[in-house]
Amino acid sequence: MEKIRSLLTNKVGGNSNNTSVKTHVCNWILDSGCSHHMTSRHKLLTNIWKTKPSRVGLPDGSDILASEHGCGTLSSNFVLKDVLCVPNLTCDLISVKQLIKENNCFVTFYADYCVIQDQSTRMKIGRGEHRDGVYYLKTLDREFDARTRIEGDGRLWHPEIRSSL
Repeated sequence: MEKIRSLLTNKVGGNSNNTSVKTHVCNWILDSGCSHHMTSRHKLLTNIWKTKPSRVGLPDGSDILASEHGCGTLSSNFVLKDVLCVPNLTCDLISVKQLIKENNCFVTFYADYCVIQDQSTRMKIGRGEHRDGVYYLKTLDREFDARTRIEGDGRLWHPEIRSSL
């Protein structure tokens, strides 16, 4: 909570690590305590619409009024629907609860990273990198990552082992 609090008052920057899957590094933070996806950057949103102004409570106890929503496309298979545009917010927040509900996916958290997978196909659609006490989203540019696909019963299979069964 302290890290989120400090990010709300400071600019955030992203680091890029080399991986075998090409990723788009962004400043979206996966936040399990956030009620809605939020950003202050209109350029990240499409289909922006006005709504009745609503108060957004911040961790420091202050409130900000937000009166616009939009959609954020992070990759071809990763869309954030109903993103609240919050003026002067200095980081971009993804509500884990809203993400799971709107994208029919699940998120598994580990000490240094998290994985976002489609609930039906188990296809990896994103991952988060743990830095400075929070998980930063990294979206996949590839439609399929064979190394992380989970088959039928939920176990990871190596192709050579599977063919011998």
